[in-house]
Formats: sequence, structure tokens, C-alpha cells
Amino acid sequence: MRLLGVLISAGLSLDRHVSVVSSTSFYWLRQLRQVLRSLDDESAAILVHAFVTSRVDCCNLLYYNSVTSVLSRSLDQCVVRRYIYPAVRHPSAGLNFDDQFAFRPSGSTTAAIIALLYTVRSMLSSNEFVHVFSFDFSKAFDTVRHKTLMNKMVTLDLPDNIFNWIREFFSDRYQCTRYAGKCSLIAEIKASVIQGSGLDPASYIVTAADLHPLTTGNRIFKFADDTYLVVPAVNSSSRVQEITHILAWTATNNLKLNCSKSKEIIFAARGKRGNSADLPPSSMNIERVSSLRVLGVIVNDQLSTADHVTNDWRRATVSCTL
Repeated sequence: MRLLGVLISAGLSLDRHVSVVSSTSFYWLRQLRQVLRSLDDESAAILVHAFVTSRVDCCNLLYYNSVTSVLSRSLDQCVVRRYIYPAVRHPSAGLNFDDQFAFRPSGSTTAAIIALLYTVRSMLSSNEFVHVFSFDFSKAFDTVRHKTLMNKMVTLDLPDNIFNWIREFFSDRYQCTRYAGKCSLIAEIKASVIQGSGLDPASYIVTAADLHPLTTGNRIFKFADDTYLVVPAVNSSSRVQEITHILAWTATNNLKLNCSKSKEIIFAARGKRGNSADLPPSSMNIERVSSLRVLGVIVNDQLSTADHVTNDWRRATVSCTL
């Protein structure tokens, strides 16, 4: 009988399980030779250790359905941590990761929110109001074009063998659809990151690294595909130009900006709040709102999170009542 992935005989013996694990382990260890040539000794040791650990784990917690998945994920994560993340600390002139707070050792939603609100408050000290645009990209991770991603990856300071491995990782992937007993033609996958792989998050932040504001004084904040444009009153006339630039960038990178879900909020300086007559009209049919959800936190146009606290309190009350 197989119990939680472990073969147990009627006599409560694990001999059969040990035999199966040993035979499959020797097979997959031989397969490892195909990837070890691209790794240094330390990376190879990490990969082999992850493989061995996954095989002796009786509950199979470290792999999903097959050994190949843990091997692939371990290698992906090793490449990201040892090569890609160090490379983004010293990017080429066209790429900037300082405005990206996701998938980085020092990044978090808390850091992104603090940086965004601090920037808004700083701008309000010398401006009557500040625009903040929240942009929604439709299925951003599913539409990243591989060719465009590789053109940006090649500018990073990566060893040749690592870049070649990443390029091969995204090459020769195909899919077909089977429904009602019929199968479609096989099509090559030329876009989307590999969901669930170690390269998944790193691929998107490299893709978004060349999205910058055009006008000096404007700021962009990113957390994965959540993107916020901050425009002070002194640059208010540049809003259309900035949004047009973002639309052009999305088209170049095979992404799509969902304007119906994108929002704008205006934070006014003290003494100017409540006087909407002095505020410029909305831009390019993007809805202007009085409160905005920033990475899960509701912030109103008074730069207060009182609405967020009230909303959490109401939900907690309902939960306790139930």
C-alpha cells in the first residue's frame, strides 16, 4: 500500500519503498550530468543536495509529482540568487531596478508603500497637489515576449554560460489543446514567463526595468506588475505624455494596459483640500477616485488610511459575529 507517497508492505516493511527510491535515484543522478557542466562546484552541490533531500523525504514535501520539477526549480533558484540578483544591483544604463520593490532581497510591499507615500508628502511640501496613477496590466506575466526579454537579459552582467542557459530555458517550448477528443495543432510558445519556475519573478522585473518616467521630477514605483506613476503639480502638463509613453512601452513589450481598471487620485496640500475647482481634469479617460488601494492598503485623498482601518474593522466584526 502507498501511504502518503511511501510504499508499506503488509508486514510494515519499507524494503519495497527503499528499493524503488534507490533505483530511480541512480537514474536521475545520471541525468544530472547534462546540467552540471553549466554550473560551478558550489551550485552543483546545492542542486545534488536538493535532489537527495527530496528523495529521502518520506512525505514528498520538496517536489511536486516528479523529480524533474524539484531539479528544475532548484536550478532556477540557484541561477536567480547567484547570478541574476547580483547582476541587477549593477545594471546597464538602460535598465533601472531601484523603483522595483518585488522579488528582491530588500523589497517588500511595506517598503513600496512607505516609499510611495513619503514621495507624495515630500512633493506636497512644494506643490499644491500631486497626481498618483495606478496602472493595471492585463495578464502581465502571461504576455512577456521572450525575444524582448532576452534583449534585456543580454545587457546584464551575466556569465556567457548562464545567459545561454536562460535563453535555452525559454526556447523550444510548445503547446497544444485537446478538447472533446480532438487535438489542435502544436504551436510554439513565444511569450509568457514560466509560472511557478524560479525564473518567473526575475523575468518580469527585468522586462519592466526599462520603464522610466520621461519628465524630470516624475516618479514611477513598481511592485511586480503593480505600477504607480507620481506626478507633482509642477509637471501636471506632462501627464498625457507620460501615459502615452507607458502605452507605447506596453505595446513594445507585448503587454496591454487596462485603462478601465487604471485609476487616478489627487492628493492636495493643506489649505487646498476640498477645492476641486482648482484641480486639472482627468487624463485620457482614466477614472479619478477619492480613495485608492495601494498594494492592498486603502489610502484616501487626505493621505489617510482611516478607510482601510474601518474596512478591516468591519470585516473582523462580521467574522467574529459568524
